[in-house]
Amino acid sequence: MQPTISSTSAQRLLDTYADHHVSPRYFALAIVAITLQTLADIRVVLLGCPYINRPNEAGADTIGLHLEPLPLRFTLPNSSEPTRIVERLLQAVGTTAQAAVAHAVPWHALLALLGLPFPSGHEALFDYAVTFWEYRGVKDSQRLPDTEGLVPLPVSPNGAIFALLFEWRFTDDEQGVSLRLGYDTDLLSPALMNELSRVLCVALDNMLDLEKQTRLRHVLRQALDDACLRAGLKPLSVRELARKNLIETVSGDV
Repeated sequence: MQPTISSTSAQRLLDTYADHHVSPRYFALAIVAITLQTLADIRVVLLGCPYINRPNEAGADTIGLHLEPLPLRFTLPNSSEPTRIVERLLQAVGTTAQAAVAHAVPWHALLALLGLPFPSGHEALFDYAVTFWEYRGVKDSQRLPDTEGLVPLPVSPNGAIFALLFEWRFTDDEQGVSLRLGYDTDLLSPALMNELSRVLCVALDNMLDLEKQTRLRHVLRQALDDACLRAGLKPLSVRELARKNLIETVSGDV
């Protein structure tokens, strides 16, 4: 599933993250975090984010991409707390991400600390992950020297890497943003994912408007209820499904 967000929203995203000195990846994390918080009616969300980990000199000299999942925990205020501007949420996301990178623990060591098997067929810390691929400005650096006619081609694997993966990227012409949802069909239905993608687009537009956070959550609740009606789903059943399949399986402070 790969809907394309409008060129107007894409241009606003470019302008907004430049004006506020935040990465589009932080926008993606914030959008997914507050949407899932609303969907599951929770305060704490734990997202996985790709992290390039080269812990030694030998790794730094190796050609290729070494990626490890980096867990990011976000605690969002509930509706009873004072309103906060979404801009502050973006800043909080950036601070959390930077702190996680600064104190990153190698994946195998993290699993060992938690008493979990490595390697494992199941990502036990989180079931959903967020990426925002940026190819702007790096295409030239990806070209092979003295080789004409080769152009980098972004690809996405078939199948589900996580129970749910939110994969954002700019379109090739940089006039739009695509959102690919990779998900486990044994857990989540196409109808639910189709409506979730629409709600994420609503979240993006309202984030760009820098709404009050409590106002944004109200808009998202209404959008989710409308989406459930369109898909013939009961909102309460969807929330229970989200809590069951989209909430971290390891509790406590990680």
